[in-house]
Amino acid sequence: TNYYLVESKPLPGYESDETAVSTGTVSNTMSTGSLTVTKKVINTTDAKPHEQFSFRLTLDPASAPISKNNLSWLTNEYLSQQLQSSQKLNWTLEQDGTLTTEFTLKADAGITVSQIPLGATYKLEELLAPKDRLVYSVTTKIGDGKEQKSTTAQGTIAKENAVLYTNTLHKEANPQTGDILLPTTVLLTALLTAAWLFRRKPQ
Repeated sequence: TNYYLVESKPLPGYESDETAVSTGTVSNTMSTGSLTVTKKVINTTDAKPHEQFSFRLTLDPASAPISKNNLSWLTNEYLSQQLQSSQKLNWTLEQDGTLTTEFTLKADAGITVSQIPLGATYKLEELLAPKDRLVYSVTTKIGDGKEQKSTTAQGTIAKENAVLYTNTLHKEANPQTGDILLPTTVLLTALLTAAWLFRRKPQ
């Protein structure tokens, strides 16, 4: 009698192997998605051309379907190694069980992080210094959604995810030192010269 086996239902968080086998091993692949982050800067001619913007990405594997499997080898350390192999980023396992990493982007640059467990929640934050928050206004746009005035974007990992960060540089909040110093110096010199000439004018 000839027979074959077909997997009918995989563990949560894994792709089903629909290959019919009579001998051998049934292999399952973890269901994963990717997150692409893109940076856009408006008024770039007034900004520093090579300025780097910093981001922190936080993933919560406990929210993904794979967390229901209770497999001894399926740890957050293992997941961080999977993420490390997909993108050269250093991941940190936090005390609350989340995984975090930081990266930088220039204007019109982007990064794609893959091998993220499907269904995991993420939090993405642009790390602006206090002075930068006065210079730039920031909006985020998740996928084809609406722009939000925020430095933080949150969501759940699907097959493909995209977040666009747009920073608008405000000229009035970011004057160049020379633009203020030179006119002020010239004006002060002119006033002092006029005062000196007025005092020396014969009566």
